[in-house]
Amino acid sequence: MYGPRVARLGALLLAFVSACVIFAALSFVITSSRAEQPHSYVAPDGEFFGVDASKTVEAVKRRIPIGAPISVAKTTMENNGFRCTSYKNELFSYDISDNGQQNTHPPTNYLWCDSGERATVTLIVSKRWQVIFVDHNGTVSEIYASVGLIGL
Repeated sequence: MYGPRVARLGALLLAFVSACVIFAALSFVITSSRAEQPHSYVAPDGEFFGVDASKTVEAVKRRIPIGAPISVAKTTMENNGFRCTSYKNELFSYDISDNGQQNTHPPTNYLWCDSGERATVTLIVSKRWQVIFVDHNGTVSEIYASVGLIGL
C-alpha cells in the first residue's frame, strides 16, 4: 500500500531507535558499575576527589585540614578547577550518606566550591563535586561535600 520506499524508511527508523535503546542501556550499565567501585576518581588536574561525599571530605582534608585559613581553602580549590563563592549567614545542604540522602546545615558563613561537570566514562553522564567549608572567624571549622552524577 505504501510502497518499498516507505517500508525501507520504517526499517531504518526501527534500526535507529533500537541502536539508541542499546546505547542507553550500555551507558547505564557502565555508569552503574563504575559508580560502585571503591576507589577515588582522578580529576583531570591530577587531584583525588572521592567517589562519594565521605571519600571526598577525606581527600579534601588531606590537602586542607580543619583550622586552615579560608583563603587557603579558596585558593587551593580554585587552583584545582573549582569555582568558589562565599556566603554569609546562609543555609546549605550536604550529603549525609553515600546514597544521596541530604541534610540541611543551620545558617552560617561558608565557602561553597563547585567543580562543575567533569567527564566520566560515558558521553551522556558527567560527575559534579561540591565542597563546603564552614568559615569560623576566617578559618575552616567543618568540611562537607555533595557528589553526584549528572546525565540526560
